[in-house]
Amino acid sequence: MARAGVASASAHPDSIKGLAQSVANPAYRRLLNAEPLLRRAVPVLIIAFLATICVGALVQVLDHRRQTLTNDFVSLEAFAYLAA
Repeated sequence: MARAGVASASAHPDSIKGLAQSVANPAYRRLLNAEPLLRRAVPVLIIAFLATICVGALVQVLDHRRQTLTNDFVSLEAFAYLAA
């Protein structure tokens, strides 16, 4: 009787392992098929991210410049008014 219990205990993990492999295998094959595309996409996505960061920084610099020029113009206008 003990042998039967040991035999069924060893068969149980194998059946779970087989079930897990049958579920995971199609996903793994799709991942293997998509790997070349993903390898090409990663550098493109990194470049797109860096370009987005650069555009954001440029917009901030230009906006700061515009604000500084506006403030300087208002200050100069106020000084001219006081001088007149």
